Amino acid sequence: RGQRRAVFLFHGYLQWGPTFNRLEKLLDIEPLDIFPVNCDYQPYSQDLRRSAEEERRTIDWVLAKTDVREVFLVGHSQGGIIAREMAQRQAPIRGLTRVVTLSSPHQGTYTAIVGNLNWAVTRALRVVPGFPRIEGESGRQIGVGSRYLAGLNACPLPPVASHSPGSRG
Repeated sequence: RGQRRAVFLFHGYLQWGPTFNRLEKLLDIEPLDIFPVNCDYQPYSQDLRRSAEEERRTIDWVLAKTDVREVFLVGHSQGGIIAREMAQRQAPIRGLTRVVTLSSPHQGTYTAIVGNLNWAVTRALRVVPGFPRIEGESGRQIGVGSRYLAGLNACPLPPVASHSPGSRG
């Protein structure tokens, strides 16, 4: 539709794509000149680096097919960590303007203990033929004191694209 701004939405741990359905519809209002992409990385409990790589392929595909000039990454909870992983550790995203994180556990969260239960369940389900070989890594990666978050927090933040407020081009 000729839009030049894309907002990529990343949901949190133990959430799924419909988490952002209402926000997606709100952002899709024609005058905003924005189209949202509600990313739905699966399985939700896989290594955050792998989730970021998978979502990066989605972003690259959208950028290759559109005339997008500004890219916004918006992540809630674990989704904010995935957005940071892409912005800080992967090759630069063309047109990346902002990374917004909402209630993301940048220093870790004790709620990640749920990841241990998930890890046990996914290990037990490995006996089911065809069940994905996941370890429940992301729950452990967002825990307080995790090596993963320490490494991410040690990375420098990338510079953001400059634009004047309210500009349309």
